[in-house]
Amino acid sequence: MGRWLDAAAVAIGAMGYCYGAKVSARMSSVLSICWALVFALPFTALLTLAVSAQTVSWPSDAVTWGMFIYLALMSQLIGFFFWYGGLTMGGTAKVSQVQLSQTLLSLVWATVIFNEPSTLAMWLTVGVTIVLIALSKRVAH
Repeated sequence: MGRWLDAAAVAIGAMGYCYGAKVSARMSSVLSICWALVFALPFTALLTLAVSAQTVSWPSDAVTWGMFIYLALMSQLIGFFFWYGGLTMGGTAKVSQVQLSQTLLSLVWATVIFNEPSTLAMWLTVGVTIVLIALSKRVAH
């Protein structure tokens, strides 16, 4: 059941990503992500309540809540303002390929800088991603 939910989450996320880029071409990126959050609020609120009912305790220290608020605002809200603006300026397909290359950079930085362990499967996944990006550029021209 979990794998189906993962696949559904990926599919829904991809649809939201594409529609968000389309909407950003018609209204500002700030408005598009804010309206998306307004429409998603009933669903996210219900999921939050369901998960919190299973949680034993919530963090009580200010540092943890500060990090949570920072990530929510900067990475998940304000970052989307710029991202959707970039998608509108550069074209969704082209700019999305830049994001796909992030897997390589993330793996290299995690392995080299932070000494995180990596597996052959991780490197193969990155390799397949890079090959698919290159193939998509050839097919597009």
